[in-house]
Amino acid sequence: MRMMSICLLSGLRRALITKYHWTPNVQQKLAPSFRSYGVPPQQTLMHQFYLHVSQNAGVTAALPSNSLKTRKVQNIFATLDCAFISPSRHITSSEEYRKAMEQFRIILNEESIDKDDLIKIVFYVGMQKKSKQATTLTNLALKRLQNNITQLNLTDTCILASTIFKCSVLVKSPFPELFSRQMTENMQYLLDNPRDLSVLVKVLRQQRYHDRKLLDELSKNYERWSKKNLEKCHVLSYFAEAKFATDEIYKVIETSIKELEIDYRSKDIAKVLWVASTLGYKIPSDLLPTVWSAINGKIEEFLSSPDLLLNCLLSMALIGHYHEDLTAIVSSPKAISHYKQLRFNINWMRLYQLLEFRKIECGHESNYTGPAFPHPSLQSQMDNRPMLKKIHNFVKYLESKLELSQTSMCFNVNSVNIAGITICRNGRSIHIEVLDPFVCLENSSRPVGFMECKIRLLEKMKSTYLLIGQEHLNKGEEKLFAWVEDEIVRLYMIQ
Repeated sequence: MRMMSICLLSGLRRALITKYHWTPNVQQKLAPSFRSYGVPPQQTLMHQFYLHVSQNAGVTAALPSNSLKTRKVQNIFATLDCAFISPSRHITSSEEYRKAMEQFRIILNEESIDKDDLIKIVFYVGMQKKSKQATTLTNLALKRLQNNITQLNLTDTCILASTIFKCSVLVKSPFPELFSRQMTENMQYLLDNPRDLSVLVKVLRQQRYHDRKLLDELSKNYERWSKKNLEKCHVLSYFAEAKFATDEIYKVIETSIKELEIDYRSKDIAKVLWVASTLGYKIPSDLLPTVWSAINGKIEEFLSSPDLLLNCLLSMALIGHYHEDLTAIVSSPKAISHYKQLRFNINWMRLYQLLEFRKIECGHESNYTGPAFPHPSLQSQMDNRPMLKKIHNFVKYLESKLELSQTSMCFNVNSVNIAGITICRNGRSIHIEVLDPFVCLENSSRPVGFMECKIRLLEKMKSTYLLIGQEHLNKGEEKLFAWVEDEIVRLYMIQ
């Protein structure tokens, strides 16, 4: 397949040089168009589609310039294909592109259109990235494609995935299932072509569609997709989003950390550290200098985007590591000004968390001066954590029997957005933490991320706490509640 792609590319270049005087200088100008999906020529299914588009442009270049006045989709494609290979401007800024998008909207609403043309519409819509127009057109095309879902091949699927990801379109069944199925059926090809693999992995992560069998398969074949930094970061992020960890994935994380100083961009460093903290990877002490050195090696990039540096430091704080000089940068007036420009509450929240964690664990006073820390809705957590709600109701029932003066569900460590249950008797508080799937790895009962950090902070604050793990949650409510009551009696030493 790769040899065929190279031959097609060589033939196309000869034709364009001969017919359109497409010199090496012009080819150089065009190169960014071939990389607009983040993939290099000659190696991906997307690039083969680019070749197809460019070849169409050579055939249809003689069409009249006013061809957009008709609704005929082939004429619209003819004009867009010619604009696509133009080295003088980006296609999305052209008048042809603007008119084509208007015509596509009419066609998708009113006219019949075959599968191949729908895919090509999706291809061109994806060039404008996230916008209201892109979302509308993509959804219209997807609605039409539902009837052709079994006819879509891997190339079609990659084009759909790329546009959905770039335009941030949320999709429903059957499309997440399509992406997962195509990955499973074409796993051997994708493992040999990790750039195509990353296109599908990114969209599954974006859609929060986690296929256990697919994750298992990727984990078993980690050596085949973990050779290139960019693709490796995308696949690791999918595992982190799914909260799915195996020994093989921890090996990939460890290797990535060892190589952080070698050809990693600042945002890739941030991504690797986020994966490590989300999946609960314990960074060995001998690798900590590598992490800090990698961050300092990209300090100019981080200074221009202090929110990225903040992400790195919060990820490290979640697993118990801090760096004073770098913390001073993300809490400086210049960084604060940057957060204000972004207008994202998430940066204020992360800064508050970092400084509060550091205060509890290292004893340094917080100099946070931003907005109040935003807690999520307790009701939302209760809806997503049914066992937490049941245990709270049961402990509430015990108030009179055990002479509890207070029973409340709350964010009992203020800087952590994970709810727990706090009870009080004779002025002494006990925190009850439920280790349900909401706070643990998907494929184990181990608490990770913010929950792992919360337990560590409770210990540092010398708080009394009761952990209710999966081994107790799986016993059935009668045995669980009896055990909870016995533990409360034991901790309060009630006679």
